[in-house]
Amino acid sequence: MANGPKIDFPEFYQAKDTNTHKGICYSIYGTLKITVGTEHWGKASVSCKSQVAQAFVKQQTEIGGAWTMKSKTKPKSRLNDAKMSSRVVNTVSESDGSDMRTGDFQDGVGRSKILIDARMKTWHKGNLHAHSVISDGKLSPAQVAEMYRNRGYSFLAFSEHQRYTFHSDLQRPGFIILPAIERNKSFGNPRRYFHINGILGPKHIRKLATMEPYEHMQRVPMPDLENYRETAQAIVDELRQSGHIVMFNHPNWSFSNFEDLLSIDGYFAVEIFNCTAEVETGDGLSTIYWDAALRAGRKVWGIAADDNHNRNRYGEAPPEWDSFGGWVMVNAEELSHDAITTALLEGNFYSSTGPDIYHLSFDGNRVYVECSPVKRIYFRTYFRHGYSRCRADGKSIDSADYELRGGEKYIRVECVDEKGGIAWSNPIFLQ
Repeated sequence: MANGPKIDFPEFYQAKDTNTHKGICYSIYGTLKITVGTEHWGKASVSCKSQVAQAFVKQQTEIGGAWTMKSKTKPKSRLNDAKMSSRVVNTVSESDGSDMRTGDFQDGVGRSKILIDARMKTWHKGNLHAHSVISDGKLSPAQVAEMYRNRGYSFLAFSEHQRYTFHSDLQRPGFIILPAIERNKSFGNPRRYFHINGILGPKHIRKLATMEPYEHMQRVPMPDLENYRETAQAIVDELRQSGHIVMFNHPNWSFSNFEDLLSIDGYFAVEIFNCTAEVETGDGLSTIYWDAALRAGRKVWGIAADDNHNRNRYGEAPPEWDSFGGWVMVNAEELSHDAITTALLEGNFYSSTGPDIYHLSFDGNRVYVECSPVKRIYFRTYFRHGYSRCRADGKSIDSADYELRGGEKYIRVECVDEKGGIAWSNPIFLQ
C-alpha cells in the first residue's frame, strides 16, 4: 500500500491507485476504499459492519496506519439469488462513519475459521421430511416434487410412514431425491410418540452397513415400544446398520420428554422446527429438546423441515399450507446424494424459516455472524447464558458478535426477523 509497510492479507485482493495514493482492498465482504496517511501515521478511525474490514483496520493500526471507512450499501441479494456477487456483498468507502457500529477485533480474519460463507456457490436448499399419498399425504409424489422444484429447492426426501421410497424418476437436472423412510409408533403412559427419519447415507456410511438396504416401496413394520429404550434403540440401530443416517423428528409435537431423546443415541440431528406441527397445532418448535441434548454432551445438529402432508386434518386449507415453511441450506461441493448427505452429517448447513445467514466465523475468542435484516440475533450457550443483540430504536440489524466469557461448551446462533422467521446455525463445540 502507498507509503506503508507491505503486509500480506491472504483473505484480501489488493490494488493500488498510485495517482491518489488510495489503497483499494477487495475483501471477503466488501470493497474497502482506504486513504493511506502519506505524511502522518495516526490513530485509526474504524466504522464498519464487516468483521473483515475491522480486522484489516486493526492489523493496519498495529503498525501505525490511519484509516476511515463507512458502509454505503447493505446486502440486497439472498443465497438463492442467481445475481448475487461471489465477491462483494457490502461496499465500504471513505467517510466519518457516524452512523455505523464501531469497534475492532483482536484477531485478524486470517486466523478465523469461516463456518458459513455466502460467497460460495455451493449452497443447496432442501426439505428432509415430506409425505405423499403413499402414506398419509394428499398429493402424489410427482405433484409434491414439482411443487418443491418450482420453488427453487434442490433436494427432497420423501419420508413415508413405514414405507421406504426412492423416486429416482422424479429427479431432474438441479433437483435430486434422497431415499428415506419415517418410522413411528405411539407408546407409554402418559401417551406420546416416537418418530424418526432414516435417510440413506453417503457411500462411506453404506460401506459400513451390516444389513441389506431397503428397496423402493418396501414396507418396514414397527414393533411395539413397551420397552422404549431397548426397542427404540434397536430401530435406530437397524436404520444405521442398513446404511442410513437418523433424524429424531418433532419431539415437541410428539409430547416427548427429555429422557426420550437422551436414553437413546445414534441420531445425527434433531428436527428443531416442523412446519406442519406449527401451522396445525402450534407445536412446531423443538429447540428446547435440542439444547437438552447439547447440554448433556450430545453433538447433534438442528434441522428445520416441512413434514408436509398438503392437507389440513382440522379444516380447509390450500395444498401448500404446510409446505415451504422450514428448510435447510446445505453447503456441498456438488448437488449429489453423497455430497448432500456427507454435508448433513458434518453439520455443513444451517436451517431457516425465513432469514438468510451470509457469514459465520469463529476465531477462537469471538463468534461473528452476518445475516439478512432481522429484529434480533441470539447467541445460545451453555454453561452460562448467552445474550442477544438488537437496536434500541427497533430498526433491523444484520450482524452481531459474541465474545467468549469462559466455560461455554457450545455456541449456536439464532437470527429472528420481524415476522418471527428464524435462521439457526449449527453449534460451535468448544469442549
